[in-house]
Order: sequence, then structure tokens, then C-alpha cells
Amino acid sequence: MKHQPFENWIFSDQPLDPTDQQALDDHLKSCESCQGLQSSWNRIRGEFTASPMIKPTAGFTKRWELHLEEQRRQIRHRQSFVFLGFNIGAVVMIVLLMALLSTPMLRAPNLVFWASIYRLLPIAQVWDILQDLSIALIILFEGSWSVLSLLWFFPILGSIFALSVFWFTSLRRLTSIRKVIE
Repeated sequence: MKHQPFENWIFSDQPLDPTDQQALDDHLKSCESCQGLQSSWNRIRGEFTASPMIKPTAGFTKRWELHLEEQRRQIRHRQSFVFLGFNIGAVVMIVLLMALLSTPMLRAPNLVFWASIYRLLPIAQVWDILQDLSIALIILFEGSWSVLSLLWFFPILGSIFALSVFWFTSLRRLTSIRKVIE
């Protein structure tokens, strides 16, 4: 026998329409399981309505807020240690990798020196090219150099100011203490 709609109707707080109520009454006459369920539910509902509402002790809200703040502080503390541990682990891994990769270089330090010089030579050549380019630009913009410097001064100053405001507001939002609304 199917009990599902009848069980839902027994637990429902909404009044049933007459046809559903009649179907429930007919079912309760023949089903002992649903009869026991309805009598148990009526007793429990009576207990709920008869028992008084217990009020919290004085200072409950304040103690709860303090407990909540302590939990949040512990979570932040734990997160900072996890973050620190992750960073230390990453640094240790990088140092170990660098040590592993640099062990062949320790056998021949003079080769490392000459290889470094060889790698730095193209940078020196680029530096010469940049110096020549800067001299050409100075000659080209000799008359309008002061105008260009003023035109670039204000956007750069504005960008620095905007980034400073963004940094300050982000830092303030990240470090502000949020209170629980009562």
C-alpha cells in the first residue's frame, strides 16, 4: 500500500481540501502504520506548543560575537601559517633546484666566468645602440623637449596618484575588521 501522499498530509500544517481530507480519513481507518504516525505526530506537536520558549541568558549575544571573532582570528592565523609554509616550501624547492642545476658549474668555475661574460656582451651592444638612439632623439626633439616633458608629467603623476589610491583602498579593505550586525 502506498503511504506517501498520506504521510505528507499528516505532517502538513496547511488545511486539506475536503476530498483529500476524506481520502486521508479513509486511509487512516484501514492503515495502522499511518494511525500510529498521526497519533505520534499529534503528541509531538502538542509538546512543541505546550513547552515555553526559553530565552537566552544575559550577555549571550556578546559572548557569541566574541567567540565568532576568536574563530575568525584563529582562521586568519591558520591561513597565514599555511601561506607562510607554502612560500617557504616553494623557496626551498627553488633553492634545491638551483643547487642541483649549479653543481656542474662548480667543477669548472673559469668556464662559468667566461660564459657569463659571453652572455653579457650582447647587453653591452644593446646599450651602445640605445645610447645612439637617445642622442638622436635628443637632437630631434631639442626644441620641443620641455613641452613633451610637461605633456608626460601630468599623466604619469595622475597614474601614480590613481595607483596610490587603489593600493590604499585595497589595503584598507583587506585589513579592516568587520563587525557582526546585531
